[in-house]
Amino acid sequence: MSTAISIIKRALKHGFNLSSIPDYNPKNFMYGLYDFLLDKHYSVVEEEGDIYVGYNIVDDIVKITLEGDTLKVKPLKEEGFFEILMEVFRYIYKASGTPTEDHPDDDPTESYSDNEEESEELWL
Repeated sequence: MSTAISIIKRALKHGFNLSSIPDYNPKNFMYGLYDFLLDKHYSVVEEEGDIYVGYNIVDDIVKITLEGDTLKVKPLKEEGFFEILMEVFRYIYKASGTPTEDHPDDDPTESYSDNEEESEELWL
């Protein structure tokens, strides 16, 4: 566990290297991250190339800066920082194009009726 903590501390201090992302484009990456965080219902504001993220428009929790292929995440407040950092990690994972496993929860819901013909009649 201490190895993971030291990796996270180092990454927060020096940034995350994004050069391994296929077809990496800094502008597209930041636009995508911005939209991704908005979709997760965070308050996201872009100022001078930086992204400020929080739970509401008044309290920013994280400042995200992109310098070339290095993403820097600076905590502005302690409370809520870890959750937002995990969402940033999820986006980096998504942007890397790594295939995700299908989860049983993602399967479409089954019909309420065992008899397929009967359920079709209900929808007509």
